[in-house]
Amino acid sequence: MKARVSNQLTVLLTLLMFSCGTAHDKLVVTISNPSEFDRGPETVSIPLADISLIDPDMDLENLVVKSVGSGEYLLTQLFDEDLDGAYDQLLFQAHLPAGGSEEFEIDRKSVV
Repeated sequence: MKARVSNQLTVLLTLLMFSCGTAHDKLVVTISNPSEFDRGPETVSIPLADISLIDPDMDLENLVVKSVGSGEYLLTQLFDEDLDGAYDQLLFQAHLPAGGSEEFEIDRKSVV
């Protein structure tokens, strides 16, 4: 599956789900920059419908995105693209070197 991304970054929803030792799985997303120059910050847009297809139990209104490389959580936003009152896209920003790629984990937000 491919998600729409600004400025020709490539996003592949990796169908690999892996156990993290808890009661649920995380979704791994790989973003690639095929260009010959660094990109960032670039807005990444992932359709929530794609996330639902892979993990129907994922709580789409309580998602977090973490960079696998740095371990840092990223600022995210849900977006209602068609203004029907339901969120359609998960947005976050990525910095990618020329010809590089990075993996991100999409997971449920922990509720304390």
